Amino acid sequence: MDPVGILKTLLAVALYPGGAYLAAVALCLQSGARLPRGAAALTPRDVAALVAACIAAALAPIPGSPLTNIAQAPASGSATNLIAASLLAATAIALVAPPVWGRRRLIAASAAISPTLLLGTAAATLSLPTIASLSGSVLVAGRALAVAAVAAAAPLLVGPYDTRSSRPSRLAVLASIGVLGAALAAGSWLARFPWPAGAAIVLASIAGYGLLTRLVRRLIAGEHAALVIASAAPAAAAVSLLLAGRT
Repeated sequence: MDPVGILKTLLAVALYPGGAYLAAVALCLQSGARLPRGAAALTPRDVAALVAACIAAALAPIPGSPLTNIAQAPASGSATNLIAASLLAATAIALVAPPVWGRRRLIAASAAISPTLLLGTAAATLSLPTIASLSGSVLVAGRALAVAAVAAAAPLLVGPYDTRSSRPSRLAVLASIGVLGAALAAGSWLARFPWPAGAAIVLASIAGYGLLTRLVRRLIAGEHAALVIASAAPAAAAVSLLLAGRT
């Protein structure tokens, strides 16, 4: 990568849409969901999770992202790669999640992963900007259903209300997933706006997600089956739709 590409990568991770911007998103999510802040001291796991969350958010294809236009080999798409973003998000979740993974959380994890990875196959690219901008009816519906599955599964996986093992980095991880999800869900519609407006739209959408999270706080804390169904149902619909669209 050339020096300009390196500089753009650093800006994306440190400032926007990672770093400083992710902190603002996390504050909006904290306010809406009333999530516990966790302990003041950061453990090495927290630091690693924060780094992974910042890099994952930096890959989000939102207006003004410095990474969006970094050209890569056609076979791998752009620097904002679906597999890279998924692995970073999964790593961040694993670092901050409660230690015990029951059957419901494992089902929710599968529901979040399956349709997300299938998007790349259906779109014939791993480039997040390309996946977010494709306008075919099957891909648009599949993308929306995949994001819905992730949105329902994320609180179960991260455990933001789990007071038994509260971690200060959970808020940032959930915010990072929100940035990626909002960018994919909005698709080409978000790209119509200049970057300040696009950034504000993503902030507002995640604040709304925080309010919704607060409404189902007891279900999240209890890992209720209703949330597993709320994740598995759109995931199954997305997988069926995307597979049918390939035939």
